Amino acid sequence: MPTIKEVAAHAGVSPSTVSNVFLGRVPVRDETRRRVLSAASGLGYQPDGLAQALRTGRTRTLGLLVPHITNPTIAAIVNGATRTAQDAGYAVSVCAIENDPQLQETYLDLLRRERVAAVIAQPAGEDPEPYAALQRAGASLIFMDRRPCGIMADYVTPDYRTAMREAVRHLIETGRHRIALLTGPTWIDSTRERIAGYEAAHIEAGLPIDEELIATPDRRPGATPTASITALLRKWRAPLNAAGGSCLDAVIAGSADVTLITLACLHDLGIRVPDDVALVGTGQVDWARFVAPPLSMIEIDGGEIGRRAVTLALARIHDSESAADPRPPEAIVLPATFALRASSAPASAAG
Repeated sequence: MPTIKEVAAHAGVSPSTVSNVFLGRVPVRDETRRRVLSAASGLGYQPDGLAQALRTGRTRTLGLLVPHITNPTIAAIVNGATRTAQDAGYAVSVCAIENDPQLQETYLDLLRRERVAAVIAQPAGEDPEPYAALQRAGASLIFMDRRPCGIMADYVTPDYRTAMREAVRHLIETGRHRIALLTGPTWIDSTRERIAGYEAAHIEAGLPIDEELIATPDRRPGATPTASITALLRKWRAPLNAAGGSCLDAVIAGSADVTLITLACLHDLGIRVPDDVALVGTGQVDWARFVAPPLSMIEIDGGEIGRRAVTLALARIHDSESAADPRPPEAIVLPATFALRASSAPASAAG
């Protein structure tokens, strides 16, 4: 088996530089790093993971906790995270926690016992203690989209507030004044940001905010979101009073999977999009442009969320291994954009 000295000779660098590339303790120039990785690949060199773990007390593995992997936005996050980690010589353990706090604790305990170098998470609940225990055990911690109160950690999220404000402003300008928002529980940061953007657009337009039009589909383990969304749509489409007052005329779905479920529920109830109800979705979904009508979307880049989260994790790992002074937690807000398509056209323009 090739040795680290042979890789160094082949790449024209010192053995310590090769070690720095694979251990990540000291920054290495991109050009040098590429030469070392190319030499290692050509020689068939594989670093001794066990030896590294004994030296550092941590494996070269990152834990990635996500609610589930069927959501296309989350699939993009996983893809971006794993590719970035692999480029840095790290493996990723992906754990689908199904929005279940007990399953989350099971996986966190497993990752802690496996001594992963860092955990990147979309938590299943607002209790910070499971993650605080992980930090006390020495693992770096990065949150995406949501973070429990009372714990200091790096954070990556799209700018939901700005994109939501733009989407609601557009719906109001096209004559939609009864706009429902299907979103997550309010302990989640991204939910509060969505609601803030939703309310800001109503206030700007001088429209009242009906709290009953802001709802959370049932996403508990074993629940059926389709049933709860169908019930909400039926309630919202009923006239406000016996004289036939106004009813729901637009829906914004707060995630990729809720977007698809809402579209299906509207179809099953015979509610036409956009003639009866305008629809705006959220997430990174390639099919949004190809359904009939094409869906207006609050678009986010899941791959970039995953990439930036891993980059933060690697920086924290480097700091801990080089005994650098700890930096304050960093919050990265990524762009989110409102893509206007036919599903939110004015009812009079549906043809």
